Amino acid sequence: MSAGKKGQTRKNSKSDESAEAQCELCKVCGELEGKNRAEEDKWVQCDTCESWNHTSCVDLTDKEFEVIFKARKTGKPIHWFCKDCNLPSIEILKMMTDMKSRQDKLEKGFMHLKAEVQAISKKVDSQLNEKLSEIDGAMRMLDKKFDERLTMLENKKGGDDTETFADLVTKQVDNKMRVVQDEVKVVQKTLTETKERAIEEQDKASRINNIIMYRVNESQAESASDRNKDDRTFAVKLLRSLNAGVIDDDIVKVFRLGQRQRDQETPRPLLVQFGSRLAKSLTMNNLYKLKHAEAKFRSVVVAHDMTQKERQECKELVNLAKQKNEEASSGDWVYKVRGPPGQMRIVRLRMN
Repeated sequence: MSAGKKGQTRKNSKSDESAEAQCELCKVCGELEGKNRAEEDKWVQCDTCESWNHTSCVDLTDKEFEVIFKARKTGKPIHWFCKDCNLPSIEILKMMTDMKSRQDKLEKGFMHLKAEVQAISKKVDSQLNEKLSEIDGAMRMLDKKFDERLTMLENKKGGDDTETFADLVTKQVDNKMRVVQDEVKVVQKTLTETKERAIEEQDKASRINNIIMYRVNESQAESASDRNKDDRTFAVKLLRSLNAGVIDDDIVKVFRLGQRQRDQETPRPLLVQFGSRLAKSLTMNNLYKLKHAEAKFRSVVVAHDMTQKERQECKELVNLAKQKNEEASSGDWVYKVRGPPGQMRIVRLRMN
C-alpha cells in the first residue's frame, strides 16, 4: 500500500492539462482534489486494484493515515484495500492462510512419514542382514555335510551295490525334475481353470440383460425382417400385459435362436435383449401375472438366458427336484427350482 500527501506523490494542478492527464483521479469522487478543499489533500492507494483515493473520500482519519504513512517509510507497509476490494481481499487472505496451514500440516506429516520410513528401512535392513547371516550359516553347514558325504563315497571300494557320486547326483536331479513337473502341472491346471472362469464370466456378462421366451409360435411371413417384426410385436405385447413398467424402448433386439426349419414342430426359442438389467428384473419379478393374461401369453415360458454351465447346473437341480417329488409321501408339497442363474436352489412350495 502506498500513501502520500499533496505535492509529494500526486500532481493536482488543473491549470496544467498535461500534468492532469498523467495523474489518476480519485476512485471515489473522480477528481484530483479532495472534498475537504481547505485541507491539504492526502492520498492512499489500494493494494489490490492499485487505485488512488482521497483519505477524506474513504473516511480515513489523519491518525490512521499517519500510521500507514510512517509504516511505508520504515519498509513495513500496512495493507489497505478500497471498499470494492476489501471483502474479496479478506477472502483471499483467509484462503491463503488456510492453504499455508494445510501446507505446514502436510510438511509436518511428510517429515513424520519420512522418519517412519527411515526407521522401517533400518529395521528391514537389520532383519535382512540377520536372515542373510542365517542363510550363510546354513549353506556352510550344507557344504560341510556334502564334503563329508563325498569323502565317504570316495572311500567306498568295489561291489555292485556301491553308489557312486554320479549315481547320487542323478537321483537328486531325477527327484528335482519330478517335483518341477508336478509343479508345472499344478500351474497349468490353475491357468486352465482361470481361463475357463474368465470365459464363463464374459459369457454371463453378455447374457445378463437377456431373457428367453419358449413356446412362442413362429410367424409365417415370407421375409426374415417381417418375421422378426412379428416376434418383436409379440414380445412387446407380452411385456405390456405384465404392467411392470417396461416400455418398447427398453428392448434392444429380438431374435430367434437356431436355424429355421420349415417342417419343425416346436417353435425356436425367442431371445429378448433389454438395454438395462433393471428392465429384465422388472420383467422377471412380474411373471406371475402371466397366468391372468390372454391365452396366447399364458402358455409362454420365460426364463433367464443361461450359459452352458448354468444350464447344466439347472438341469441337475430340476432332476433332483423331480426325484424329491417322486419320493414325497404327501401330496401337499411340491419341489421347484427357483432363483437367478448361479444362485438357483430347490425350494418346497405348498400345492394350491
